[in-house]
Amino acid sequence: SLLTGARRSATVICVTESVVYEIRKEALQHVMQQRPELVEHLSRILAERQLLTRQALQQTGQVDTPQEFDSLARQLLDRMRAFLGSARLHSTH
Repeated sequence: SLLTGARRSATVICVTESVVYEIRKEALQHVMQQRPELVEHLSRILAERQLLTRQALQQTGQVDTPQEFDSLARQLLDRMRAFLGSARLHSTH
């Protein structure tokens, strides 16, 4: 949600006293402008986590193909760039 603007897909419930920090979109934009390669790296991490969650929910043990992973990572990257105002968030790689 923080990276793509999508509705959040999870709820966290603290079981002990906790310190919680809010990361605002503007702060994240600043970091991503300084290190645009992080956007691509984070999109791949998110894609991996989403595929693992999907597999766990389906309980099929089916492994997604590298093409499916790359496709999801690209979709997430596009959403992140759109949400974070990414004219300046393109990696130089």
